[in-house]
Amino acid sequence: MGVNSDLLREMLMTPQIFLLVGLTIAVFTDTYLSRTHKMLMQVIFILAMSLVVQNVVEDWLASEHPNIQTRTGFAMYGYIVRPLFLLLFCHIVAPDRKHTAGWILLGLNTAIYLLLVPGTHLVFWISTDNHYQGGPLSKTCIITSFILLAHLLYLTVAENRKTRKRALWLPITIIIFIFVSIFQDYEIGGEQQPVAFLTMAIVGGSVFYYIWLHMQFAWKHEDAMYAQQRIQIMMSQIQPHFMYNTLATVQALCYSNPEEAAGTVEKFARYLRQNLDSLSETNLVPFRKELEHTQIYADIEMVMYPSVHVEWDIGEDDFLLPALTVQPIVENAIRYGARSRSEGKVVISTRREDGGVMIRVTDNGKGFDPNAVPLDTNRSHIGLKNVNERLEKMCNGALDVQSVIGEGTTVTLWIPDPPPETEDGKKPGRKRLPDKARNDG
Repeated sequence: MGVNSDLLREMLMTPQIFLLVGLTIAVFTDTYLSRTHKMLMQVIFILAMSLVVQNVVEDWLASEHPNIQTRTGFAMYGYIVRPLFLLLFCHIVAPDRKHTAGWILLGLNTAIYLLLVPGTHLVFWISTDNHYQGGPLSKTCIITSFILLAHLLYLTVAENRKTRKRALWLPITIIIFIFVSIFQDYEIGGEQQPVAFLTMAIVGGSVFYYIWLHMQFAWKHEDAMYAQQRIQIMMSQIQPHFMYNTLATVQALCYSNPEEAAGTVEKFARYLRQNLDSLSETNLVPFRKELEHTQIYADIEMVMYPSVHVEWDIGEDDFLLPALTVQPIVENAIRYGARSRSEGKVVISTRREDGGVMIRVTDNGKGFDPNAVPLDTNRSHIGLKNVNERLEKMCNGALDVQSVIGEGTTVTLWIPDPPPETEDGKKPGRKRLPDKARNDG
């Protein structure tokens, strides 16, 4: 009874057991994991605990308390279960796939240990002096594990290469640790140790896959929020009063200038279509496309408000930027700036400066104090805030507002040149306008 108590104490004091018990409780209460992932993680944690127990018991049987038949059974269980973890990891990475080939391979590994170990020396056996002896098929578990690891690596890259490449580092690191642990067990397999390196790697991998699933949830939530923001930005460009004023202007022109009325209707239709196209645009777009969209909007505004004049000083047009970036700035300049003057004026200019492109939108309106008006208390300022957030997120750009009461406002957009190599997903370090650009504004 004392011997059994010592064994139980050794199992309970194993750090991996404490870790897995806590994670099992965490997964059970986790409301963010999908049902499939939650079930997989619970199965993995429970199996991992059983594998830790198997390691400790087999070590105990191999040292001071020999029992050849019992040790053989525990060893068989370990060789059968270890590859199962790798297949379950495959289901975590690609839950929509059936992984039929992996299950067939796992079935063959299980059959070999269940059918060939008892009564033969083809796989392994425990000698009468309680020493492990390997047969011709003793490497079956290792070969199966390597095949499943290679498959896991392939799935990890295939399932994530088109989304967030930076997300690959965590599962790939886990796979590398498991590879290394297999070699470590092979090299020092004759030495006594309570928990094998592979078991420790599997436990650690289970923990980090759980973290990885939470990271995926956070990324998907962030993408959903970003998509919702894009919808709000698009809808903010099609305000009811703008549509009403445009249609009222067209109605009036139908009597006085039918040709101009037809041209305005055509421009308004193109404006609406381009806004809808921008809704599905997740990548950077050519500035020429954004410029065309902004010019159409400005032309409609100048038809409705003949006192407003928009000038274009385009010195650079060969670069990329987020969709619906310049148009909201020009809209603010016209609506809250130029319209307040009897001769309102808006100037849009682009120049290549300081390793990037400066886009300046200047109006001669009444101006305001940028420091006195928070960016979330006014619709025009909400538009500036959204543009600034998208610039930082999508191209590491920035936005600066300079305004003088009674003279007008200048909004400067900074679009840095892309770095020479972007495959690693890293953004350039600069996230603010160069001081020279801020001063020039």
